[in-house]
Amino acid sequence: MRIRHLLAAALLAGLVTPHLFAADVWPQWGGPERNFALTNTKPLLKKWPEAGPPKIWQRSLGDGYSTIVGDGQTIYTMYRSTDGKEIVIALNALTGKTEWEYAYDAPFLTKMVEDDENKDENGKPKMKEQKQSTEFGEGPAASPLLVDGRLYTIGFTNKMHCLDAKTGKLLWKKDLYNDGWGSFVYFGYASSPIAYKDTVIALAGTKGHAVVALDQKTGEVRWQTGDNEITYSSPTLVTVDGLDHLVVFCGDEVLGMSPNDGKVHWRFEYKNQFGTAINTPVVLPDDCIFIVTGGDELGGKVIKLKRKGDKIKYEDVWQNKKLGGGLNNAVRIGDRMYGPGGGRKPFMVAFDIKTGEIVWRERDMPKIKCLAVNDHLIVLDENGNLSLAKPNSDGLETISTTKVSEGRTWTAPTLIDGILYMRDRKDIAAYDLRAKPMS
Repeated sequence: MRIRHLLAAALLAGLVTPHLFAADVWPQWGGPERNFALTNTKPLLKKWPEAGPPKIWQRSLGDGYSTIVGDGQTIYTMYRSTDGKEIVIALNALTGKTEWEYAYDAPFLTKMVEDDENKDENGKPKMKEQKQSTEFGEGPAASPLLVDGRLYTIGFTNKMHCLDAKTGKLLWKKDLYNDGWGSFVYFGYASSPIAYKDTVIALAGTKGHAVVALDQKTGEVRWQTGDNEITYSSPTLVTVDGLDHLVVFCGDEVLGMSPNDGKVHWRFEYKNQFGTAINTPVVLPDDCIFIVTGGDELGGKVIKLKRKGDKIKYEDVWQNKKLGGGLNNAVRIGDRMYGPGGGRKPFMVAFDIKTGEIVWRERDMPKIKCLAVNDHLIVLDENGNLSLAKPNSDGLETISTTKVSEGRTWTAPTLIDGILYMRDRKDIAAYDLRAKPMS
C-alpha cells in the first residue's frame, strides 16, 4: 500500500514515468518499502570486475550522514557547510552536477542541565549549559522524503523544510525544537519523516507532540500525540487486515497508533540504559514487527499485530537478548534477517525471523549497512569496503569486494535503476551495477 501511494504521487508529479520498475525510485529512508530491500530490479552484475563496479562519477560533499533519495533523474541529500549552514542539495543522477541547493542557518542547540560536579549551598546540583555533541559529525543524519513533487527534510537541529523538488524553492518550514515541540537530541536529529495520504508524519518529542502529522502542502498541524522524548529511530507504516497502522520507537517506548488521527492503540516499554532508540521497526510477513535496541542486554524482539474491530493489538512472539542494534537496519531475505550484531564486537549476524535464533556470525564486516536485492546482499562496512554477497545456510558467500572510501562510511547506500549511490563524510559517488546487454 505504501509503495502504491508513493509511486502514484511521483507519477502525478511527473517525477517518474509509468514504465519504471519499483526499484527505479528511492523516495525515502529505506527505499520504496522502507526496508532496504528490492525485489523488482533490472538485471545487475552477477560479479563485479576486479577493480570494482564502474564508477560513473564522484564529487566532494560536506559533512553528514543523510542517505540519498531520488527518482532516477535527480538525487537528493543533505550536508553541512564549513560556515555552519545546512544544505539541501539536488544532483543530476547521471553526472553528479548540482541542479540546486537550499541553505539555511543551523546553529547547534543548547539546553540547561544539572551539573553534578558543582552544587549550591543546599547540596543541589547547579545548572550548566549543554550543547549538542558533534563527536561523531556535524552534518544532518535524517533522510529526505520525496513525494508529490515536494522534498521534505529535517536537519541536525530539528529544522524542517518543505521544498519544491524541481527548483528548491521553499514552500514552508517548521522549527521543531524552538517552536516548543521537539526533543533535544544530543547527537543531532536523525529520524526520517514518512508520508501518509496527504500528510507527512515526523517525530518531534516532548509533552503532547512526540509524533506530529503535518499537511503536505501547507505544513498545518493535522494531529499530534504522545508525551515521549524521541531519539534517533524513524517511524514506519503497516497495514493489518485492511487497517493502516503507524509504529513508532521512541527513546523509552514502542507505540502503535492510527496514522489518520494519532490515537494510540498500544504501547510497551523498551528502554536501554541510554534511553535511546536508533533502529526503525521493520515490517515482517504475517503482520509481525521486528524491534531491536543496543547498548545492553535488552536485545531484539518480534511482536505480532492483530486487528480487533477498529483497533490494533499486539502480542509478543519472541525476544533474543543476544541480538543487538546497529546504526542501520537489518534486512530480510526469506525467513532470515541479516544485519549488524551490535555490542562490543560489531560483527554481522544472520537470524531466523520466526524464532530469533542466531544462525551464523560474520566477523569480517564491521558495522555494516545492507541492501537486500532479490536473494543477494550489497554490503557496505564502516571502513569503506563494498561487497556483493549471497547468504546461505551456514554463512556468507562473498562474491566481490572493492574499496570505495577511506573515510567513515556510516550512511547506507542507495540503489536506483541499477546505479548505486553512496557517500562518506567528504564525497558522494555513483557506481554502475547494471548487467551489460548480451551481444
